[in-house]
Amino acid sequence: VLANALRRAMGVMTHQGLHFVLLAVVLIVFACAGLALSFEIHTAGSNIHNFSDALWWAISTVTTVGYGDRFPVTAGGRGVAVVLMLVGVGLIGVLTATVASYFVEKQADEGNADLVERLDRMEAMLAKLTAEDE
Repeated sequence: VLANALRRAMGVMTHQGLHFVLLAVVLIVFACAGLALSFEIHTAGSNIHNFSDALWWAISTVTTVGYGDRFPVTAGGRGVAVVLMLVGVGLIGVLTATVASYFVEKQADEGNADLVERLDRMEAMLAKLTAEDE
């Protein structure tokens, strides 16, 4: 059961290049965390003081959780937040579409296998009938 679950998880992860999308999102999160930190680190009233704070804020923003314990106070930091929000919403859409596509395609492949088997039987029967006529 575990092996089957892992095989399916790997199938979903590599389906339609999802692993590349996830890698891009991870890189964007780290880059945005660094960028937000550069805007916020020396600003009065800021609560993002180091990279771990910035990374926590970026992850909670991109996952659309947004705890509110960390937040940008500068215009640049808020601009980075908008980018992360859009990336997060896009990521949810991509994840949903990829999982749905994986299962629909898997079901279609099973249906095609049945169809190919039936066509093979029909061709064999036709070949047998043609051989009998000769």
